[in-house]
Order: sequence, then structure tokens, then C-alpha cells
Amino acid sequence: MRLVLIVILCLVPAESGKIAVFPYGQGFNSRLMNMEKIIGMLADDGHSVTMIISSVYDETTRPLHNTAKVMKYPAPVNTLLITDKEFLDQINKASSELEMPQIFIKTQVNFCESLLKNGLMEKLKMENFELLILDYADYCSRFLNDYLDIPTIVYSNFGPISEGEIGFPSTTSYIPTFMVGFQDTMTFWERLQNLLSYSAYEFIGRELFMKEFRKLRQKYDYNRTLSLWDSHKRAALYMSHANHALDFPRPLMPNHIYVGGMFFSPKKYIKPSLQKIIYDSAPHGVILMSFGTLLSHMAIEKAEIFAKVFAQLPHTVIWKYEGITPENLANNTILMKWLPQNDILGNTRTKLFISHCGISSLYEAVNHAVPTLGIPFMFDQDTNAAKIITRYNIGLVVKFKTITEESIYNAIKAMLENKVYKDNAVELSKMAKDTPVTPKATFLYWVNFVLRHKGPGHLRSKPAYEMSWIQYFSLDVIAFVLTVCLIICTIVAFILRCICKCICRSKTKLKKH
Repeated sequence: MRLVLIVILCLVPAESGKIAVFPYGQGFNSRLMNMEKIIGMLADDGHSVTMIISSVYDETTRPLHNTAKVMKYPAPVNTLLITDKEFLDQINKASSELEMPQIFIKTQVNFCESLLKNGLMEKLKMENFELLILDYADYCSRFLNDYLDIPTIVYSNFGPISEGEIGFPSTTSYIPTFMVGFQDTMTFWERLQNLLSYSAYEFIGRELFMKEFRKLRQKYDYNRTLSLWDSHKRAALYMSHANHALDFPRPLMPNHIYVGGMFFSPKKYIKPSLQKIIYDSAPHGVILMSFGTLLSHMAIEKAEIFAKVFAQLPHTVIWKYEGITPENLANNTILMKWLPQNDILGNTRTKLFISHCGISSLYEAVNHAVPTLGIPFMFDQDTNAAKIITRYNIGLVVKFKTITEESIYNAIKAMLENKVYKDNAVELSKMAKDTPVTPKATFLYWVNFVLRHKGPGHLRSKPAYEMSWIQYFSLDVIAFVLTVCLIICTIVAFILRCICKCICRSKTKLKKH
């Protein structure tokens, strides 16, 4: 069956389309890295691809496909990149869950204004692109989506899109919202919190996140066709970096496509110095700890906790870290500012992965069947961490803000001593890769599908996109039915009351006679 499907996809005529790609590009991050890989896939498939990004991006130092073009706008002056230490310090010091996204939004707004005011939008319009692929997380993409007025694919790097702004089913009783970190089986109080989180995003977040972008719309006179919040509803398709083996089951619309696993890649050659470190780790093996870009400069107090724990282990610990060297760092712990994470995870001597549970890191661990100790920090990381416990039990979770030496040490010890985590990781890896068609082939098929049919509308549910939330949940119908029932009950009660009065009067008259 799998061979037949692959042959069918190969027989579908390839399209050479002119595609614009708008990544999340306010500094290097895993989202940008995945967009670079997507551009490579599209270019290898014969498409002409152009990346739209700020001038801080240096394509000469990045693994961008040699045929890809780059159209740049000037980076805003005196604006921090999300990879700058000062920016990371602000994130670490954020006092609430609402403050974190506002810090990111502020940077996005500054970059967005630079894009709108420097004439690039008009140049993009004249390029006559046939398709736009944009990152869902960058709110500035809504201007491009509306202004270019071409078929659009919205890509979500963190997984399924379920917010009401898209119009997809979001049943809060069993679908955890983006940031709560719940499993799909929730208690009453978790369901209540999940509903409140969903409502807060829809009604408070809409104002919180869109306020400054609406000011840009008024100032530069862009995005007049749709509201900024609703502009993504015009997309032809939504591609989610999600996989049914790892993600919680949920209803999907026909134009919501899962492509999780399309970045799976085998391990590559590791430079001799690092290879020697890994091979010298015998007989205990290697523990890899990497918290991605945003936590490479963690507070020294937290770093000291990890250093003390690692000093108690017989394993070699490879730690991606760029901060102040901890005083308690032991000889078994190697600090590296950059490391080939996928290649280290692919080595059989790697026994455990300690991760913030960013989606890209999580999929690399799944690809190579490495048990994962999740230490989530913010955004989708809590939800990703919940998946590694619930779906296949490939690890444990410790909250970053409440870590102690004892909690980290006990979690590491439990995972290294219990073989079940490795067995489950192997099973999950097999399950995630067991698909009739590869995620990469699925992605390319649907891109070509949109190009062939000029943004097909038959996969989109028009009512789902256009109904208000009152209509969507049939609250108006329920209110009408309840009102009718109330009227009927009132009429029946009135009639019964009248009948009772008549009977009582009749009895009274009979007694008098």
C-alpha cells in the first residue's frame, strides 16, 4: 500500500512555482532553521523560492539552498534580537505569563514597522508570486497575507493550530490549549482552567497582541480587506509540525495537514574531538543537555544547580551553554556554545536527553529514540512536555522555575535505572516513522496541489470561518429552544392554573347549593 501511494505521488506532475517564504526571523531560532529546510525542499522540488527577512540575516553563513533568493528590509535600529543576551535576560525576569509574549510582540512590532515603511511590500507585489508560505507565530505575516492577495499556506512549527481565529475545532474538554501544559485527559478543574485559558487568548489576547499592529495598519494603510485577527482565515492550507503518534488525537479540518517528522534526518559525521569525548564516555555513556536558543544564557543560580547534580553522575555530560561558568562544574561536564544536537542524539552512547521540550528538539529525540527529561520554560514547551509523559511515557518532567538539586537528580536517576523509558522511546520512534507516505512527500504534494489549483477553496469550511462564537457553539439555537420551552411551559402552567381555578369555583358553587 505504501509503495502504491508513493508511486501515485511521483506520477503527479511537478509544478515549478514562484514561492515567497516569510519565516520568524527576529534572530536565529529553530523556527528559522526549519524554514531554511523547507526552502531547501521546495528548491530541490524545482520551485523558485524567495525568503523575505530582515538585514540581520546573513545567508552566506547559513545553510540556505544555493538557488534560493533573499529579499531584505532594514533591521530596526536599537531593537534587540531574540538571541541577544539582554533580550534573554528580560525573558528570564518576566514576572508573569502575560509579560513574556508582550516582550516578543514588542520586537515583532519594531521589525514589522521596518518592513512596512521601507518600500519592500510594493516590490514584493511586483514579483507576482504564486504562493506565500508564512510562519504562524509572526503576527506581521498578516500584512503580507492580505496585501499580496495570493494563495497562502500557514505553517505552524509548534504543532496543531486550534485557536478560534483559524476556525478549527477547539473542544476545550479534551483539547489542551496552547500553553496550559495539560494532558488530553483533564480533571474538572483542569478543564475549567483550560476553558479560561482559551477564552483569555481569544478575547484578551486578541486585544493584547493586535493593538500595536492595528496602529501600524492605520499608519501605513496596509491590511484593509480583513481584520488582522482574521486574516489567516483566508489561507488555503495549514501545515502543522505535528505527528499523530506524538500529538493528542483531535478533529482536523480537511485543509489542516500534519507534516511532523519531515525534518527527521540521520546522524552525520561528528568532528574527531567531540567523537572522542563521546567514545571516552564508556561504560556509562553520555547525557546531553540543551535548552535551545532562549535558555543558553540561564541565570547562574540555575546553572549551579545543574552543575552540582552532574558532578554526582558517572556519565559524561555534554551541555549547550553560553553563560558564566558554574563554580561547581565537574570534570565530567563539557560546556559547548554550539553542538550538533541531532548527531549526538543519534549516537548509541547517548543515554538521556535533558531538554526544554522545544518542538524541534523533541522530534529529534523521537527520531533517535532517546528518553527525554523535560524541563519546560514557556509557551508550547509545557504542552510538549505533557506529551512525552502521556502518549508513550518516554520521560519525566520537572518545571524549570521550581527545580532543585534533589528533583533533578531523582528524575535523572529514575530514568537511567528504569529501562521502560528507553523501550517506550524506541516504540514511539517506530510509530512516528510508520506512515504510508513520508511527511516530506506529503508537504511537497500539498504545496504543488495549491499551486495547481490556485488556492483551492473546497477544503475550507466557510461557516466555520465566518460564524461568530455564539453561532459556532449553537448558543443562539440553544437560547431559542430554551425560550420556546419556557414559553410553552408558561402557557401550559397558565392553562393548568385556569383549569384549577375553574374546578375550584365549580366545587364552591356545588357546596353552596
